[in-house]
Amino acid sequence: MSAARKTIGVLIDYVDYINGGYEGRLRAAFESEATRLDLDLFIFVGRPLRSPEYEAQNGVFQLAHADCVDGLIVVAAGLGTFTGVEGVRKLCAQYGPLPLCSLGLELPGVPSVVLDNRAGMEALLEHLYVEHGCRRMAYIGGPENNPDSRERKQVIEQFLERHGLSLDPACVAPGLFTLPSGAAAMSAILERTQDIDVVLAGNDGMALGAQDELKRRGLRVPQQMRVVGFDDLDIARFASPPLTTVRQPLERMAVLSIQTVMAQLRGEAVPERLFVGAELVGRRSCGCTPFTQRLWSSKPAESPSSVGTRAQRLADQVARELSALGNAAQATAQTLLLGLGKQRASEADGFLAALEGVLETNGENSELHEQLQSVITLLRAESAPSDPSQENVWHEARALVARSSERAKARQRMNVDVAYWHLLRSGERLLTAFDLSSLRDVLAEELPAMHVQNAVFSLYCDGTRRELEPFFCLRDGVPVDPGATRFPATQLVPPGMYPNNRHMSFVWPLAADLQQFGVAVLEGMSEVGTHEMLGEQVSAALKSATLHREIVHRTALHERSMQERLATAKRMNALSVLAGGVAHDLNNSLGPLVALPDIILHELDHLGGESSRDQSELRADITAIKSAALRAAQTIRDLLTTARQGRTNKEIFDLNRAVESCVAADTLALASGPNNVEIAVELSAEPLFVYGSESQLGRALSNLLRNAAEAIAVVGGVKVKTALVRVSERIMGYETVEPGEYVVVTVSDNGRGIPEQELGRIFEPFFSNKRQGESSGSGLGLAIVHGVVKEHDGFVNVESAVGRGTTFTLYFARAKPQQIARDERRLSSAPPEPRAGRILVVDDDPVQLRTAQRVLERAGHRVVTTRGGREAQVLFEAAQSAGKPSPYDLLVLDMVLNELDDGLVVFERIARIYPEQRCLIVSGHAPTDRGLLAIERGLDWLAKPYTSESLVQAVATALDPLRGDPALRKSRPAVGARKRTGT
Repeated sequence: MSAARKTIGVLIDYVDYINGGYEGRLRAAFESEATRLDLDLFIFVGRPLRSPEYEAQNGVFQLAHADCVDGLIVVAAGLGTFTGVEGVRKLCAQYGPLPLCSLGLELPGVPSVVLDNRAGMEALLEHLYVEHGCRRMAYIGGPENNPDSRERKQVIEQFLERHGLSLDPACVAPGLFTLPSGAAAMSAILERTQDIDVVLAGNDGMALGAQDELKRRGLRVPQQMRVVGFDDLDIARFASPPLTTVRQPLERMAVLSIQTVMAQLRGEAVPERLFVGAELVGRRSCGCTPFTQRLWSSKPAESPSSVGTRAQRLADQVARELSALGNAAQATAQTLLLGLGKQRASEADGFLAALEGVLETNGENSELHEQLQSVITLLRAESAPSDPSQENVWHEARALVARSSERAKARQRMNVDVAYWHLLRSGERLLTAFDLSSLRDVLAEELPAMHVQNAVFSLYCDGTRRELEPFFCLRDGVPVDPGATRFPATQLVPPGMYPNNRHMSFVWPLAADLQQFGVAVLEGMSEVGTHEMLGEQVSAALKSATLHREIVHRTALHERSMQERLATAKRMNALSVLAGGVAHDLNNSLGPLVALPDIILHELDHLGGESSRDQSELRADITAIKSAALRAAQTIRDLLTTARQGRTNKEIFDLNRAVESCVAADTLALASGPNNVEIAVELSAEPLFVYGSESQLGRALSNLLRNAAEAIAVVGGVKVKTALVRVSERIMGYETVEPGEYVVVTVSDNGRGIPEQELGRIFEPFFSNKRQGESSGSGLGLAIVHGVVKEHDGFVNVESAVGRGTTFTLYFARAKPQQIARDERRLSSAPPEPRAGRILVVDDDPVQLRTAQRVLERAGHRVVTTRGGREAQVLFEAAQSAGKPSPYDLLVLDMVLNELDDGLVVFERIARIYPEQRCLIVSGHAPTDRGLLAIERGLDWLAKPYTSESLVQAVATALDPLRGDPALRKSRPAVGARKRTGT
């Protein structure tokens, strides 16, 4: 970057919210020196490198570039908290030819301004050892990789070793340079030992935390244990008791850092390392009285000839006491001494007037008030022998300082309260700013109220974070339209934002969690550290706005999906009505084609004679007729299944076994197909018991395997996996999966995938984006899958990405232990033995009557047929009138008759005459509510069209003598019977 005015960048890990903190003092010194040298300043605020919680915030350091700065100061001591020298060195390496200076940490190859930790710690240790007799020392250090903390510990160990002592490992604990971590470290040390006479902390914050923990345990400081810190922050002076510490000359270090960078810009050679000394500040936490009082008490007597020397010495001593004024200390000392001279010359209020002038000019400096009290004590002692009438002057002087201090504290409290109120208000408003427009409105009102005059908030244009686009700009307290101009991110602000005015700006990352949204650049100092908190609030608002956009988008997609599914449900309902309406007639028509071929073939066998080619072809024709009829019957069942009007014979079975059997059968079929498809199976180690129809679930799984194979172009794989899954929270997928325990089977392929716009219709009958294979037949493959899952009260989910494949997940309720035990009793009972019986067949279709009669008579039964329920009832009433038992062992009754009453009504009337009458309900319809009621009452059910074998088996089951046992009747479902299942 080249300009008439140079720009210096500062990389810092934190900005204190507390006045007089480490970073606060540094940034104040940076601004003061930049103002003196007419420099622009950018302070890039991130977090310590590799900080586990704030990695995203450190993206702001990537923006420090020659496009926006001429040189960089790296506050390495804080940035290297977790990484040490090596981490900061790698950061500096990316800034190439820019002039650099490291502050607080010596970096190889980088000019460094470094505190002489060793000299400061040596002075502190010597003071504790000699003045207070401390021998049993404890140390609370910083993070393990922090170089300052390691060096200070090393100095302690070497000092103790020189005096024949050692640092007990039980008396050492790490901290994080924060007050809470100091309290926790102190607690850990005290749990191990209390044989300690002084606690040395790596910084003032941890020392104050240690003091709090000692007070909590009832230990008095310094009477029972001394505590010392390092840094000499404002909070050290105001602690109770005030904290003994080592003062870091942070202001001097900041000035040297800027001067080092400026020297490099001028092409001058700079030293690789500049050491800055530290000084001991003794206060009451180690047992000291003020240092000046000890000095005054040992003041030697002076001769008249030494007055001039004494006056100069006094001025120098007063200037040293006024260190808070920096370069102005010497002039201020002369002003006060001049006023004191006037006071002695009987000029009224000479000293008080001088003191009042100093307070007016520097009254906001909280450290100065404490130092002025020491100066008053010093000057009073130097005025001996004092005129008793002058005592009022000293009392009034102390009162002036005290009142100024109170006013300063009151103003500071008021500023903090006002800033806190603004932050609360802005935080509340920003929480409800769910879009950039609302966010702009809040910033336009709140920033001027926080005394921010110039600010730029920009967002990254894409994931590369190379360009920014401003979304809010404030210039001279007035919002300005930033337009839609993109600019390189390393420029920080749009062109022309700071045309000629000198500026000092903070560069804050707009980041939350692991997301980097953009950058905020705010000009000017914040006395109470509100800028960083405001940046965090805006970051949170951007996070909320991002989530809000995602929710709105997902809601729109979900609403569209729900509308599509509602339309699909309506189409499925129409199909259900259609399927149920035609099923009866079609099934009656198919009945003879399914059952009579077996009779014809059987009778051909009994005709005898030599087998001929004509007879063989006749048999083949008959077999073909039966096969075609069975396929037609299966199509009807598929329609009923997709319409959820199917009938399933439910029992307990292991899903692993069903999957294994199905995959084994389909592997052979897929191997002969046009694609090279490999099927991998991963079964659960434990049995997965399901209450349902194994054949139906097998058919659904087979359809999924074929669907997956057809989705693979040439070569690919299909994976089938089973598992027991516990869903603790509702899953929002293709369907909403409620919490519970599920047996789950997934079928995944790496085929072409399903476009998002088609996902809502894939389970719709006859919908497909690919050619139907012969195995899928009617185009009902996935529709059957959905119908089977719903018949079993399950859930289905599908995830797909074009070009990457599809995964179907089926959720079924796990069988309950009592269901498993009941099914084991059923399996342990012997199958019924066939026996001949007297059977009455009732059906309104003469072809069905003839078919049933021929099949049952061939099985050895005596069969009577009738075409109406009323006729059947008359037969039973006649037997009752004659005083005879029921004339029939079994009533085979069609559910839908061509008369007013259905089969259930007919049976209920007959059952009132003969309560023990057995009945087998047959129907080509799906079970309506009336049919399901019949099943729930224990009646056997057989679906049309039936084969000769299924009819004979159903009759044998219905005639089984054990069916009279209620316990076994419940444990042995009738052929074709099922309980009602919810949708």
